[in-house]
Amino acid sequence: MNMRKDAAYVKNPNFCPFCKSDEIDATKLESVHDMVYQWVRCDTCETEWHDIYELVGYEEVVMGDVSTIIDRTYEAPK
Repeated sequence: MNMRKDAAYVKNPNFCPFCKSDEIDATKLESVHDMVYQWVRCDTCETEWHDIYELVGYEEVVMGDVSTIIDRTYEAPK
């Protein structure tokens, strides 16, 4: 993988990092193993690339009933 890190694009990914056009289209998010990415295409220069996402945290949306859980300690795959 040849991952690029253009600070301006990472901060505001609403333009083509190659020709700077704002005529871009993005597809739904996809995942492979521990990587989440999105196909993006520029309608001006026709370049295609992946936006790559990183998990930076999480938030609880609905409180589950933790009293019904029997020791289900998570172990990462080896």
